[in-house]
Amino acid sequence: MRKIILCCVAAFMLSSCESLESDKVKEGSSWKLIEKKVSIGGPAEFTPVSESEYIQFLSNSEVIKSNGWCGEGRERTVIYSKDGTILTNCNGSGKLLFTIEKDIMIIRNPACIEACDYKYKKVSGAPAPGN
Repeated sequence: MRKIILCCVAAFMLSSCESLESDKVKEGSSWKLIEKKVSIGGPAEFTPVSESEYIQFLSNSEVIKSNGWCGEGRERTVIYSKDGTILTNCNGSGKLLFTIEKDIMIIRNPACIEACDYKYKKVSGAPAPGN
């Protein structure tokens, strides 16, 4: 009985891993910023954004952000790893974490003491960042 339970648990975990893999970064995928959650104290909720911002993942482990990762158009192209890390060179904070579930991506800055989350929606036919 114990072996059957362990086999069932292992099968479930493997099937979960496969579904998570399919939700990982797709090379060439484009994402549009739709909401942000930033707190300077107290609770925060996602709120819609008015700015137009796009991110595109490239095949060479690079990721482009339309307005730059460090603001003001600086550091537009940086590298990412499929484990959910984007490495920037912005003011020493250098590391952003992202998760993808279906067509929603959340990018979080772990250096923030309060909430610092940005929600993107996968888009097709989006302008390439910087165009």
